[in-house]
Amino acid sequence: MVPLSAVGMAKTALYEAMREHGVGRAQLARRLCWHLPQVNRVLDLRHASKIEQVEAALAALGLRLIVDVAQTARIELASSDKSGCGGVDDRTRKDVSMTTTNVTIKVKPLPEGVFLATSDDVPGLTVECETRDEIIATAPEIALELLEIEAGHPLTPRPVVTFAFIEAAWPQ
Repeated sequence: MVPLSAVGMAKTALYEAMREHGVGRAQLARRLCWHLPQVNRVLDLRHASKIEQVEAALAALGLRLIVDVAQTARIELASSDKSGCGGVDDRTRKDVSMTTTNVTIKVKPLPEGVFLATSDDVPGLTVECETRDEIIATAPEIALELLEIEAGHPLTPRPVVTFAFIEAAWPQ
């Protein structure tokens, strides 16, 4: 699995939202008053789009992007080069991502006044809470537990899970 950048994850969520809403590239271009090649670029994982462009496209679908940050492990190896970085230079500094799993959680307000979180990436994830904050606090932990159940054993070390919350436009 190749880890995606934050923009790449947002682009993937945009593509999934377009499919879910039955909106094609041409229709999205019309909604945004963009040319079709602009829409193609905003969906292309190899193109260096600005996050604001992806956010605009999501907004045209009635969605917004919420980003969450997770801690990764960092190992620093001692170096004889005292370059002002505490004895560690860029050649000896390595980021070690434990098993990185990208999970997109879709959060939707329901007419009953509660919020529902689901994910295509974590089979069986369905979380219902009374507030948006409660969903954001609860869904990641439940997703990790389900990933451990799917693996058949506790994940040690626990994987770093990156969550991109995609939610329907919230009423003001």
